[in-house]
Parts: sequence; structure tokens; C-alpha cells
Amino acid sequence: QCKKQGGVVILPHFPNPRLENAASIVSGDIDGIEFCRGINPYSLLDWYRYLNCGYMAAAVGGTDKMSADVAIGMVRTYAHIGTEMEFTYQAWMDSIRKANTFVTCGPLMEFLVEGKPPGSRIKISSSGRTVNVSWKVASIIMPMTKTRTYY
Repeated sequence: QCKKQGGVVILPHFPNPRLENAASIVSGDIDGIEFCRGINPYSLLDWYRYLNCGYMAAAVGGTDKMSADVAIGMVRTYAHIGTEMEFTYQAWMDSIRKANTFVTCGPLMEFLVEGKPPGSRIKISSSGRTVNVSWKVASIIMPMTKTRTYY
């Protein structure tokens, strides 16, 4: 019903529960998956399985604050709207639908693969090839010594 009314559908607590998520993703009923309480390899591997099978789902962040040890806003979603569009709630939802998002626990990022933003499809033959990646990362509150990017 949410999509029929123009809303954005996000799977919470991804990748659990597994069977419900699989049905929702392959049927195209969702727009994004929530990485809650941080970004972990367990969630990433499941997300990559769907992406590698051609099912696009935006990455979104959610703090999922269930205790006092988790800071509000610890995991955040940024959606690139672009300079050609006015910043509105509708434009933000459209960016999530296009999977033009990134999830972070800290720094801001801008990254491109083959000159294309997140949510783009890049064709690579079964023999593979080299791709060009560019990124900019900035943080005003945390000193940065390394970055880890999952695309």
C-alpha cells in the first residue's frame, strides 16, 4: 500500500527475517534496505547477493536505538539529489528510489565508479575489467586515518 500511495518502502533490520526479505526484494516491493546499528559484513554479503542478481535496493541507515549505548543518528543516510532539483522531501524520496544513497557512521562522501553515482548500473563482462573509481571524503568531527568503501 505504501508504494501505491507514493511512499518509499524500506526493509528494517536487514537481513532478518530472511524469507520475508527475499520475497519482498525479488518482487520489487521495496526501495531500500536498512543497515542498522552499523555496517557489518553479514548484512553486506546478503545485500551484495541481491545486487549481483540484478535486484537494486538502496542502502539506508538507521540507528535503531534500543539502548543508551547507541548515539542518536549513529548510522545515517545521505541521498544525492543533485543541483538541478530543488531540495524537497519528494526529491529525497526519488533519490532513494534510484538508490543514489550512501550510509555512514561519520564522514561525508562523494564517490563515482566510471563517473557514475551510487545506484547506477555498470556492465562488466564475465572476464572482468578495470573500473575507475574516484571519491572525496570529509569529516569535521573525526580525524580520519583510513576509509573503507563498500560499493
